[in-house]
Amino acid sequence: MRITCPDCKNAFLLADADAGREVECPRCRGTVIVPDADGPSPNWPADGPARRWRGRGVTALVLGLLSVPGAACCGLGGLLGVAGFILGAISLRTPSRGAGITGALFGAVGVVLSLGVLLFFFTLQSALHRPVPPAVDGTPPPFAGQR
Repeated sequence: MRITCPDCKNAFLLADADAGREVECPRCRGTVIVPDADGPSPNWPADGPARRWRGRGVTALVLGLLSVPGAACCGLGGLLGVAGFILGAISLRTPSRGAGITGALFGAVGVVLSLGVLLFFFTLQSALHRPVPPAVDGTPPPFAGQR
């Protein structure tokens, strides 16, 4: 008998002896209930793992996209990027795989941009607070000690 997984829509063949049992989908590893030969399929409407997983890819996409402009806020883009990357990686085996991949990529870009912004600010701060050495002839540097 031909069975279609409600999570990933993969069609595969099973023996008639499997009727009424739960089997594992070979593609997504989700649980598929094999219908009886004379009864309707218990897999529709799908309210199993696919429904729970569908939002993770979209959430990864949103977090990844927000991490890029969030990189300007020191650290916020990095946090959003890490969350988007992790959720994107988790959603690779779900129906929202495309959104998960895009979210993971944008999340990685957001993390790199955030690290660049933080590095820039720390470099700028250390350059501004570096003491100015005195001149060779003993005269004070310009603006030194004047308030």
